[in-house]
Amino acid sequence: GNTPAKRPARHASPGRGSRVSAPHSGQRAPSVIMRHFSQYIRPGYVRVDAGITGGTSVRSSAYVSPDGNTVVIVLLNNDAAATKVQLPLENFSAARSSIVQSVFTKGYTADMCYKDLGSLDANRIVALPGESITTIVLEK
Repeated sequence: GNTPAKRPARHASPGRGSRVSAPHSGQRAPSVIMRHFSQYIRPGYVRVDAGITGGTSVRSSAYVSPDGNTVVIVLLNNDAAATKVQLPLENFSAARSSIVQSVFTKGYTADMCYKDLGSLDANRIVALPGESITTIVLEK
């Protein structure tokens, strides 16, 4: 099949104009958002096409480790409405997965940040609450 274009992961940020980067309360949201990127995307990782299609409210980015054994996908739902995304992982067989999510809806609290949601389900569907960021880590 087609090999996705690869480029070094020099600049892993949620992007300008992201509603969740301007939180409704508190000032800690930017550091929580950056943690969704920096905790797992390490030097040497290469950005690849996440292959996520659908609504324009979801921004996605994906990164592969230098040895090809780890894929990190970050999903940003800029809309107030919840949505679901099915990850196109037909070409990557993961033995382990983990999902971490932060929600920044009006009145959010610390317990809504960086929640461990467990593993990816067999259907590879991820629920994205409105105004949230979700990081999925897949390991061979």
